[in-house]
Amino acid sequence: MASPNRNQFVDIPISSFAGWDRVRQIEAVLSAHDYGQFRNSAILVDAMERDDRISGVMATRVGGLMAAPVEVKPATDKRKAVRIATEVGGDDDTTGILKHVAPDATMRALSSWGAYEGVVVAEILWFGNGQDRLSPAYRELPRLKLWHPQFVYWDWSERTFILITGSGMVKLPRIDVNPRSDGKWFVWAPFGFQYGWLRAIVRSIAFKYLMRQWNYRDWGRYNEVYGKPIKKGKVPASAKPEAKDRFEGDLVNMADDAVVMLPQGKDPETSYDLELLEAKSRGYQTFGDLKTHLDKDIAIAVLGQDLPSEAGGGGLGVSKGADIRDHVRLDKRVEDAAIYDALREQVFTWWALYNFGDAELAPRIEAQVIPEETETEENQGMLTLGNAVKALKDANPRTDVDAIYDRQGIPMLSDEEMAAKRAEAEKSRPQLPPGGGGAPGHGPAALPPAPGDHGPAAGDEAAHAAADGPEHLSAADARLPIRRREFAGLPVAIENPAGTVRLWTDANGKTVGSTMMYFDYGYIEGHVGSDDEELDVYLGPDETAPNVHIVHQAKAPEFKMHDEDKAFLGFASADDARAAYVAHRNDGDRAIRGMSSIPIERFKEKLRRRTGTGPIRASIVAGAAEVHVAERAILAMLDRAENATTLGAVRTKKGKQRAKTYGDAVADRAKRAAAKALAPDLEAVLSAISESSSPSDLRRRLPGILRGMDPAQIAQVTERARILGNLGGRLAARKMIEK
Repeated sequence: MASPNRNQFVDIPISSFAGWDRVRQIEAVLSAHDYGQFRNSAILVDAMERDDRISGVMATRVGGLMAAPVEVKPATDKRKAVRIATEVGGDDDTTGILKHVAPDATMRALSSWGAYEGVVVAEILWFGNGQDRLSPAYRELPRLKLWHPQFVYWDWSERTFILITGSGMVKLPRIDVNPRSDGKWFVWAPFGFQYGWLRAIVRSIAFKYLMRQWNYRDWGRYNEVYGKPIKKGKVPASAKPEAKDRFEGDLVNMADDAVVMLPQGKDPETSYDLELLEAKSRGYQTFGDLKTHLDKDIAIAVLGQDLPSEAGGGGLGVSKGADIRDHVRLDKRVEDAAIYDALREQVFTWWALYNFGDAELAPRIEAQVIPEETETEENQGMLTLGNAVKALKDANPRTDVDAIYDRQGIPMLSDEEMAAKRAEAEKSRPQLPPGGGGAPGHGPAALPPAPGDHGPAAGDEAAHAAADGPEHLSAADARLPIRRREFAGLPVAIENPAGTVRLWTDANGKTVGSTMMYFDYGYIEGHVGSDDEELDVYLGPDETAPNVHIVHQAKAPEFKMHDEDKAFLGFASADDARAAYVAHRNDGDRAIRGMSSIPIERFKEKLRRRTGTGPIRASIVAGAAEVHVAERAILAMLDRAENATTLGAVRTKKGKQRAKTYGDAVADRAKRAAAKALAPDLEAVLSAISESSSPSDLRRRLPGILRGMDPAQIAQVTERARILGNLGGRLAARKMIEK
């Protein structure tokens, strides 16, 4: 089993500077920062943290992340993955190792430095074999050690970051090439790996910091002059010098002694007097106004919005009962929460590899940065409105639903916009080749795709290829998504975007096939298909399509046993989905063992309930409307059979003979129709029988096929199937159905 790099690098004492007072200083620091030299800008940030406003709003931003509950989810639904997720996140009895690997203080520092500088680095220290108090349960246990950003710079020749250590220069891994880093260094670049530092907060608040310092300095100087009144003393012209000096001393010492003797003569010219001269202008207000504007600008730069305050002035006051997460704009919260994705990719995948031999077992870590109360209130409001509108529409079909939604501020598409949207979706649908496989324009020279959507054989390497040239991926990286998106309310990771060429290579790296991708292809995250991997999916042009179409793919090359399922989202019909599937293969529809079409909401419900890895099929349980139609159809067939029997009996001898067999013919047709309707689920049963190794194995597989169905409805369908199977010559079955 692989083992980590246990080397520990020696850090260097940090530098500090407090004389930031000139514009040219700040300009020079930011110019160096823009070029990728972070030493002076990091030193400037240390000085800015002495400013109460800057440190306060950054604490609020980081606090919004740290206050969010953290949920640790298993990588798959397998028992081992669930156990590993519990070890990381803990449960009611244990705390888990997450706080040990990345303590709160480390996470706060990583988050704030990432926002300030655009990049921050932590060393991953590995402990094992009793080196750490928590390590006995594991072979290896990591812990993050923060490195000050002033020792990081961008190397333009290497196109990566360099860290200056006491042990020498360290070339940091390129996480833009390998998001999992190298198991030794954690690199957090929240705004992007290269050029992300150009969005760093230090660039937008550095001059605000300088202006705040100037404002306080000048405000203090102003108060020195105008804050206290000038003391104007009057003495008689004939007073002796000793009396004048004593009176002056009394005025000077008024701060300590508020009582001053003012001897009076017979007239004002012979009397002592005191007058206070106060500033009458209100120029001091400009300092307060400037401070308020700077406070607001800094809050907007850091939080994305100004802070509310009961005291006014854009301070740091928090209303009673308020959630600190609400003080940070939503996109900033989501931006900060991505640090947990990086933590999973760069730290816990290596922990899973070193301890369990499989990096994919690393659990997903998510910070709930959106308060549940907000989501619940919004969802409940939408649900209440939807139910109310439905009730009104049912009570009175003339209800103007669009007007209600418009009044509630819910955006609605006009009829013209809906028509344009459908036309655009139809227009954007690729022209699929009739024979399937290959790319338009490649002609016969195009390499055919391997028969089997996952490549020619186990162990082969898949590769993505952009239109301007293929990029080969190793087998370990075969399911790394190029991007993620939400489609029809489902989380989808896209591996092969539309327009790219998917290459197939053998164990020796030789290209054995290629497939032009006409639609985005990837998998639905968090939901396992029948091949024990996340469910494969093709994305069509119409995200509003009401149904999901499932192709039950047979295993090449015999095409006799079930291989896996392919889901098709965004396709208007099963025929469109079938055509898209065939277009990506060179063997026609031989691999299609059957198809199921499921309404999108029922499909989502199936995924939520799903606990096994069997084929995903449409339920055999029909709704009340479908059952009623089926009953009417059967009764109509019986009526026709009875009429034919009666007419045939009064005609010819040959007619009588035909009438006797007519009921059997009707029953045969009914049985064929029933078999076709039940085919998807009967195929699942047949697949389970074919793949089971023993009767006990078969008993284990069969319950999974019908899991989630209502037993009463299953019995009802079974009874109708029995009736259909025995209709031949048994016209008395009509009475059974009518009951």
